[in-house]
Amino acid sequence: MPYRFKKGSASLASDSRPSPPARRDRDALAALERAAEQRVALALTERFAWFLAPVRLNALAEDLRVLQRNRALDLGLVVISVILSALSRSSDTEGRVRDAFAIYRQIDTAVDVTDEAFRKAMGRSAVVLQHLLQRWMRELAKVEAWAPLRGRLAFFKDLLLTDSTCFKLARALVAVLPGSGSAAALKLHAIYSVRADGPVSVEATAGREHDSPHFRPAWVAGALYLWDLGYNDYERLLEAHLAGAFLVQRLKDKANPRVLAWYDAQGVRHAAPRGPRGALARLDETLAATVALQGGGALDLDVVLEGEDVASILRVVCVPTDGQDRYYLTNLPREHFTPFDVAEIYGARWEVELLFKDWQGGCRIDEVARLSNLDTLRAVIYSGVLAHLLAREVTRVGSTPSDTPADPPTPRPGHPPRRGRRLATRRERPERRGLSPLSRSPLAPSPWRRWRRWR
Repeated sequence: MPYRFKKGSASLASDSRPSPPARRDRDALAALERAAEQRVALALTERFAWFLAPVRLNALAEDLRVLQRNRALDLGLVVISVILSALSRSSDTEGRVRDAFAIYRQIDTAVDVTDEAFRKAMGRSAVVLQHLLQRWMRELAKVEAWAPLRGRLAFFKDLLLTDSTCFKLARALVAVLPGSGSAAALKLHAIYSVRADGPVSVEATAGREHDSPHFRPAWVAGALYLWDLGYNDYERLLEAHLAGAFLVQRLKDKANPRVLAWYDAQGVRHAAPRGPRGALARLDETLAATVALQGGGALDLDVVLEGEDVASILRVVCVPTDGQDRYYLTNLPREHFTPFDVAEIYGARWEVELLFKDWQGGCRIDEVARLSNLDTLRAVIYSGVLAHLLAREVTRVGSTPSDTPADPPTPRPGHPPRRGRRLATRRERPERRGLSPLSRSPLAPSPWRRWRRWR
């Protein structure tokens, strides 16, 4: 007959107690959580004290001629409510406007406000929200305030990614914001800074507008710019090159620049064959006339890019990918970056796509299909981007390790390390969180993280 332990046995009581190493691990994790909570609370206090204080917002509204007389409804609290509504997500949500109204009634309980009055105030707050967004992005654009990039990206002062995303709108706005694939659409053009971990420029236009005319950056010398073929413009490319910026873009299929020289696998320079009267041959002519360039491997060439008033020598590289030749146009120095490095760096453009996913899913910017008022639409868009910046700041402050980190948890003999909250080491493997290993800092929650929970 097997032995049965009695209730309250000393052996059972001793086994249920956590061992001293386990208690130390639990205390260390609790200390890390308390330190993270204190940093987040301090950051939010500072942000709301000078940037989102209701008194300051009301004064700003008066300066912008939005608030011309005192009303029973506090416009500063309306701005805060609209921003916080972008971060609220529940199963019984009734839309951004209704959620913002509910948050306002929770904050200001002294005044009875009607739904119609709040909607009018929310429309007036769009000007204030746009001004706040521009101020915050100007603050992010000061790259000296952020930690430098790491790894191979440490060569650059910053990594700036350009792209756009569209949102479907109600048919009532088709006259103001016409779309290309739908009746009405809104397009957001963004420049995302990897070093600042946030957008430094956001512009809203109609969905039918082309991307290229709305990309007018103030070039940062030493920074790397990545953009797709929708922004292809040789004049802009030469302007960035002469300003001291680095760039990488895909070369169009029909592009055929003049080739000056080509480089073999050992980096030896070879002059390209010339045409009649010593003229530089085109790219397709050079590839057809040079046997060494027909092996199907990576190519590295110097090309002459001509504009209206200026011409410069840039670099064209070709990297075979999935059975296709991918050509890239860049000015990255050859002594630091191989053709394969250029192709891999261009893949970092995926970071801006993660930004758009966070806007759409995490900050509820995609919930604009039912809005028919243009001012309310602008308030929802600008408040969504502001809420994203606020969430990014909380994530950055909360994940920054303290100056005196606690000792790492001690693994139990014969057992793997326990899985728990690791606030100080959450950047160890960014690729597991749906991020590129080239990124310096973590991004906000993405659909990849939600997929991992159900994996």
